[in-house]
Amino acid sequence: MDAISANADLEVDNKPDTLTSRLWFQLLVLSLASFCVMTIIVCGTTYIILRKEYQGVRKELDKITNPDERRAFLWKPALKLMSSVAIDIVGSALTFIPVVGTLAQFAWAPLSALLIFLLYRDVTLSSVGFFEELLPIPFLGTIPTASLSWFKVYWRIPGFWMYSLLAFFLAKILGKDLKAKRS
Repeated sequence: MDAISANADLEVDNKPDTLTSRLWFQLLVLSLASFCVMTIIVCGTTYIILRKEYQGVRKELDKITNPDERRAFLWKPALKLMSSVAIDIVGSALTFIPVVGTLAQFAWAPLSALLIFLLYRDVTLSSVGFFEELLPIPFLGTIPTASLSWFKVYWRIPGFWMYSLLAFFLAKILGKDLKAKRS
């Protein structure tokens, strides 16, 4: 009898708890549903904001009649972003070199500040870049000051690019020419 009751106890212990399984499943479904709803809300809001920014930049772009100036209007921020990223990469790389990097940061700080000033013509941004590279606080030099300066100046351009790409892909997917509606 003792062996039979021990076997019965083992069988009961091996059975999955159906209530716990159902709760975990419901929690998983609820989490996935809330994730989907939040994703739809965030994407919709982002689309609305980007569309408004796209229209603002498009109005500025439509005022420019010279084709070279139109290209410069869109490419100048891209070149400045690449320059800013290069400045930040050099500053961050110097942070990770043990002794020489610390000494090199003293030479890089004024050069970084000068480059940021030449790119954005802002004394405040260049001062922040100077002190960020100069101060001997660990890992302070890894802050991308030049890239953050780019976003401060050109915060509308990435939205314009993103909306343009989104409109392009939607046009390819839907098979419609969205530019024909604009004119």
